[in-house]
Amino acid sequence: MKNKFILPILLLTGILYLGSCGGSVTEDEIAEVEVREINKELDQLITNLAACEQQNTNCPAYTEASEGIEKLCSDEAARKEIVADLFYIIQTGPSARSQAGAHAVNFWTGSSDYKNDASYGRIVLEALKKESYDTDSYTGSQLGQLLSQWLVTSDKDLLADIVSAMKDKSVEMRGRSELIRLSSAESFAKIGVFDAVVAIVNNTKEEESIREQGLGILWRANDPGQVKTVKMLYESYLTNPNIKIAGPSCVGLGYMKSNESYDAIVAAILANKGDKYWYYYGSSALSNLIQSGKDVLDMNAVFTLCKEMLSNKEVEAYYRSNYVSTLAKIDTAASKALLNQLKNSREKEIAAEAKRVAK
Repeated sequence: MKNKFILPILLLTGILYLGSCGGSVTEDEIAEVEVREINKELDQLITNLAACEQQNTNCPAYTEASEGIEKLCSDEAARKEIVADLFYIIQTGPSARSQAGAHAVNFWTGSSDYKNDASYGRIVLEALKKESYDTDSYTGSQLGQLLSQWLVTSDKDLLADIVSAMKDKSVEMRGRSELIRLSSAESFAKIGVFDAVVAIVNNTKEEESIREQGLGILWRANDPGQVKTVKMLYESYLTNPNIKIAGPSCVGLGYMKSNESYDAIVAAILANKGDKYWYYYGSSALSNLIQSGKDVLDMNAVFTLCKEMLSNKEVEAYYRSNYVSTLAKIDTAASKALLNQLKNSREKEIAAEAKRVAK
C-alpha cells in the first residue's frame, strides 16, 4: 500500500509537468493537494493518452492505455491502488490528463465501488468546476459522466454541492449535460436532484441543449408525486413553438406510457403535420403508448392517424418512414395489410422500412 502525505508543496516533478503543459498552480492549491507517488507505468500510459489530439481509438495511445490499465488492475488490491492513482491524476491535472484519468475510471478499471468514497466524488466535482467549455475538449463530459456516480451518494454535503453545480450555468456545459443525462429514478429519490432538473427545464434562460437533455430524462421518475409533476410539465410543453422543447416532451409522455395524454399527443402531431422533424417525435410517442395501451386506446384511430401521416407526400419519405414501425406495432388486420402494401412502395425509404419491421 502506498503512503499518502499532506505536504506544503507538490512533488517537484508534478509542478514541472503542470508548468510544461500550460497549467498554473496557486500556493493554496499546492498546500491542499495530497501528494501521491503513482504507478510509473500508469503515469506513462496516461501521459501518452493525454497527448492524443483526440482521446479515442483514432490514437494508438488510447488502445495502449485501455489494454495496459486493465492489466494493471490484475487483482482487487492492485485495482484499488490504480483507482486511487487515477483520482490523483484527475485532481492534479492539467485538463488533458484529468480527461484521460476520468475516462480510465469510467471504462477501464472494472468496478464502480469508488462511488462509495465521497472524497473521490469531491475530487471530481472540484476538477469539473475548474473546467471551461471548449469545443475541442471533452474533459467536462468525462468528468460529468464520472461525477454522476455520486448523484446517489449518502453524503448530503457532497450531493448538495453536486446539485448546485448541476444548476450553475457557469459550470462547464458538457459536464452539466452528463450529470443531467445520467440522472435516474434512484437519484431522483435523493434530495434536490429531481427539483434541480425540473428547474433547469423550466428556465427559459438556460441553454436549449441543456433543457432538452432534462426533458429527455424526466420520464424516468417513478415516485407518484414526481410522475404527476412530469406529466403535467410534458403536456404543458406540447404546444411550445420550439420543437426542441415540445418534441422531447411528446416522446417523454410515450416513455411514461401516459395513455391519458393520447388526445394531447395526437393534437400536437396533427398541429405539426408539416414539420418533418415532428415525424420522429410523434411516431416514437405513439409506438410506446401502443406497447402498453392496446386495451385502452382505439387502435383503429391510431391506424388511421399513422396512415394519414404516411400519406403526406409534402414531407420527404425518409421522415415519414418513422411511422412504418408504429404501424407494425398496431398489429391489426388493417395494419398488417397496409404494411404488406408498403413493402412494394415506390418510395424506397418506406419500402425498406416496411420490409425491415415485417421480418
